[in-house]
Amino acid sequence: MTAPVVLAWSGGRAATRALAHLRASPATSVVAVAFGFRADDPLEAWAAQARAAGAHQCHLVDLSDDYARDVAWSLAVQGLDPWPVPIAHAARLMAGGLVRVARLEHATVVAHGARGAAGRALEAAIHALDPSLRVLGLPPMPLPAEACDVRLTLEHGAPTHLNGVSLSVRELFETLEVLVGADQVVPVLSAAWRQLGAADATGQPTGTASLRPGGTQSFGGSRPASA
Repeated sequence: MTAPVVLAWSGGRAATRALAHLRASPATSVVAVAFGFRADDPLEAWAAQARAAGAHQCHLVDLSDDYARDVAWSLAVQGLDPWPVPIAHAARLMAGGLVRVARLEHATVVAHGARGAAGRALEAAIHALDPSLRVLGLPPMPLPAEACDVRLTLEHGAPTHLNGVSLSVRELFETLEVLVGADQVVPVLSAAWRQLGAADATGQPTGTASLRPGGTQSFGGSRPASA
């Protein structure tokens, strides 16, 4: 089996596009790594988003204590705001998590979507810990909507899963916006609703619609599935 690529995962659009860019090669398996810098960071939600976007799995790394002690304090006393997290300052902590996961997964490539000085700092920190790792910086490029298949599951008219992963409604909107583009979210949801139709006793759609965006508002291959 080919070794996976380890991807620094933020749950944001750049990370999702980087994941889709890696997944464009069918032979590439991606293992995401989500970092928590505050106690209330939604790590489980970010992991679900990573899996919905195509990651094989997602490791969760809680850096909240280390970041507060080693980074946030020193920034705050200098009058600098540590939130949102400046990647260049957190690079050493993030590199440690990425290298640990890479060794655990027997990976030889670590990827990230950080740009400029932040990207260079992260790459330097990774190489300082393990010079044998190849570090791949990915551009936050927009991807064509037709590259992303979407499987949307509804139960009694309410969305429950996207591409087999349980997401809240807010997470569904955010993930779809990245996967198919902001202008395609409403057409995708509308097409899924129409294709499933009233499939249960309550008169609300129930089942799974498989959609492939292909054009401005054109969809094909939608089909209900048994609940």
